[in-house]
Formats: sequence, C-alpha cells, structure tokens
Amino acid sequence: MKCDHSQKEYDSGRGETVCKKCGIVLEDQKIIVQESRSFTEEERERTERTGNPIKFSKSKSGLGSYMGSSGNISASTSGHKRSKYFRLNKWNNRVSDHKERKLNDGRDEFRLIFASLDIPNSLKEEAMVLYIRSLEEDLINGRSRNLMCVAIAYIVCRNAGIPRTLKMCSEALDVDSQKLGQYYKYICRELDLDVPRIKPIHILDYYLSETGLTRYSGECRNVIKQLEGFPEVTSKAPRSIVAGVIYYVCHDELDSVTQGRMSRVVGTTEVTIRKTYRAVEQIVENEHI
Repeated sequence: MKCDHSQKEYDSGRGETVCKKCGIVLEDQKIIVQESRSFTEEERERTERTGNPIKFSKSKSGLGSYMGSSGNISASTSGHKRSKYFRLNKWNNRVSDHKERKLNDGRDEFRLIFASLDIPNSLKEEAMVLYIRSLEEDLINGRSRNLMCVAIAYIVCRNAGIPRTLKMCSEALDVDSQKLGQYYKYICRELDLDVPRIKPIHILDYYLSETGLTRYSGECRNVIKQLEGFPEVTSKAPRSIVAGVIYYVCHDELDSVTQGRMSRVVGTTEVTIRKTYRAVEQIVENEHI
C-alpha cells in the first residue's frame, strides 16, 4: 500500500522534512528563519539580517557603496594608493543612467527647497516618491524642474498639515506664484491626488506675526472655532478667512488696523476682507444671543 505521507516531521538540524510512516525525505535544504523582536543591542545584532531600508531621498536609493572621505586617508599612504582611491571614488560617484541623473537633480532641488521653507527632512521621502511618479508619468519633460519640485513640496506640506501657502513658497524661492499654482493643479490632476484643504488655524500664526498682532492669537483662535459648521464662511479661501477674523478681532478690540494693510500682508482684496468680516461679525453676534 502506498504511503500518503500524512505524518510529517521537520528535522531542523538537517533541514529536512521526513515522513514518519515510511521514512522518505519529502523536502531537504529547507531553512526556516524565525522572526523575533529585539530589545537589547545583543538581540538586535543576532536577529538583524538586512541592511538599511530603501530610501529614495538618498543617492542610489541608499543602496550604493560609500568610499569614505579623503580625510580618512592616512598620511603614510603612498601616492599610488592615494591616486587609486580618488579614481575609484570618482567612478563610484559617477552616474551613467539618465534616470538616476534626473533623480539626483531632484534630490538637489528638494535639498534647497526644504532648507528655504524650513520643512522637516522627514518629508523628503514622500516628496521623492511623488517626484518619481512624475518622472514615470512623463510630467517633467518640457517643464521647469524647479517649479515642479516646489509644487511637490507644497503638496507634501498640505498632506502633513504644515502651514505653507503658495505665496510663502513663491516669495521664499523667488518663483512666480501664478505659475506655481498652475503646476500644483497639473500635478494633482495627472497623479489623481486628493490633497487636503489648508485649515485657517494652521496659517493664523504666520499672518499674525507678519502683521505684528500676535497678542490677539487667543481671540482669533476662538473666533475660528466658532465659525466651524458655517459654510458661508468656511467655503472661502483660508487666507481670506484669516484676514477677516484678524480684522474682526482688531475692530472689536478697538485696534487701528486698516483693510489696506491686511490686504497687502495676506494677499487678498479689501472687498473680500469686508465681506468676510461682515459674515464673521454676523455669526459671532448670533452665537452670543
């Protein structure tokens, strides 16, 4: 009668799976690695089997070799070995693939943009992922790489809830705000991105600082919270809401702040500020009734 191999036993020492009934080896050279958590440095060294994860924000995705710096060369090293080191280091850093060259250009752009806008480096990975998607969809060819990278950085800030507006980005990086807005809409449309709307409370402190009215921060926050659930105000642009709220609080505190000054700082018209101010005034007064 033929054995059905229903009773199997694994021999971890030999790496074999053997049938307990007939003794035939069903599978050999099998290695089972048991994953376990590590809490100490010794356990971490014992269980670690891989290197660093792939990071698109680093050259060659963080998987390239590192030759060290010239300062690590000993003074006693011969001239032949020294020239050999520089030659190897040059070829190690040389990029022959056009795709990797474009990625390096993008990394250089993001390094400057993140430093200028004071964006946390932890968001570079997300920015590089969007940049790679743009390359794969052929969105960058024929367009300004600088504007594309600034628009991607703006999208990343919106996703992370970091208070950065198109006006801030354009002024800090000396780019045209209208073109930047066009690039932003183009990327969102082509990559089908659902970017969250900027909350007025996130950019409130910036505009209070620009107008020198930080003393009214608490009052402005309370008013913005009262406006939640009123689409006649919340449907407006976030900076328009902030401008209307700041003007309302200053007017309520008898502070001499003109609409012209607010429009210059925020970048909106005086008509918009007046309309927002009246809507805010009506809602707040009805709340107190």
